[in-house]
Amino acid sequence: RPRIRAAEAALREAHQVGRAGGAGPLQVALLEAVLRQTEARALLEEMDAADEARQAALEREAEQRRLEREAVSARLREQAEARRREQEARVRAREQERRREEEHRAQEQRRLARRQWEEQQRAQEQRP
Repeated sequence: RPRIRAAEAALREAHQVGRAGGAGPLQVALLEAVLRQTEARALLEEMDAADEARQAALEREAEQRRLEREAVSARLREQAEARRREQEARVRAREQERRREEEHRAQEQRRLARRQWEEQQRAQEQRP
């Protein structure tokens, strides 16, 4: 199609410019008759319209694939963020448990120290 259109345009331009050896009136008239009888322009326009429709469909499909890739990427980012938050929550929970255990050990040590002190006090009281 591009070659057909280029040839038609070149023939018309050669006739309009009137170049020596260019297209004469007979050639232009013959071109007009061929185009009229074969409905070549209408066929070319139909083919162009079909090409444009195919191109538009391809662009829509490409856009749909792009959107799907973006959605997958967003889902993966969300999942990674959720895993990160879960990991942080586990770390915080372990830290809280460690602190509770330390506090429990500290309380036990204080109780033991108090008992020992009380025992020492009783032992001193019982001495004559």
